[in-house]
Amino acid sequence: MKTTFLALAMILGMSSVAMAQVVTNEPTSQEPVENVAEFNVIELSALPAPVKAAFDTEFPNVTIKEVQSNGVEFKILYTNEAGEELFAQYNSNGERVQ
Repeated sequence: MKTTFLALAMILGMSSVAMAQVVTNEPTSQEPVENVAEFNVIELSALPAPVKAAFDTEFPNVTIKEVQSNGVEFKILYTNEAGEELFAQYNSNGERVQ
């Protein structure tokens, strides 16, 4: 009888753990796009030196088409050797963001 009761208790205990849900207070979505600062075209000469150095090191044989900034981060739009248009995004310290 004790063995049956113990087995039943273990089965019920495991099934309740399997059905448990994780509840967090974290928001379920990211910040709306409208609240993100818009990127604007800037001159290549306005690119911070650490950003330019990091880009040149990572992408030595590309053609820069356009540089954009939102005041915090910098997007460099470029064409690679295969003719594909791509972009790389950096913070002002020259660390790759995207």
